[in-house]
Amino acid sequence: MKKISVILSIALLATFAGISNLSAQEQKTGCPLQEPPAAVEASGDEKSSNNNFYNMGRGLTNVATCWMEVFRCMIYRNSQAPFWGFVAGTVEGAGMTAVRAFTGVTDLLFLGFEPGNIFEPRFAEFVWESPWLPSPELQYKPPKLRQD
Repeated sequence: MKKISVILSIALLATFAGISNLSAQEQKTGCPLQEPPAAVEASGDEKSSNNNFYNMGRGLTNVATCWMEVFRCMIYRNSQAPFWGFVAGTVEGAGMTAVRAFTGVTDLLFLGFEPGNIFEPRFAEFVWESPWLPSPELQYKPPKLRQD
């Protein structure tokens, strides 16, 4: 029991440290997730790979919210192909749940030193940043009936 409480307290500390870093960055730049222009040029697309506490908070969040991938994928695929998208989205969501949980566990096990190279627009750092609906041209549109 003592080990579990120590692990949970370390995880909470990492989460709060990441949140406080974001608020300090917001005060410095005026925008919560935007780096100063010089830092953006230096780091490219990597916005958090140099902050271990942020990465550990991301890992804890991904472990806690990985189950939401099932519903996200069901909604995403169902908007492309009704019913069959629901079935395919469930299968894809189960796989994405495992991937998101794995990335969260690796962030925690490596104490935030994992650079997060797996994250891309379709699989963002957090489940709520990933697309829940495809672009409108990819969504299912019911056929229009002729008016005679």
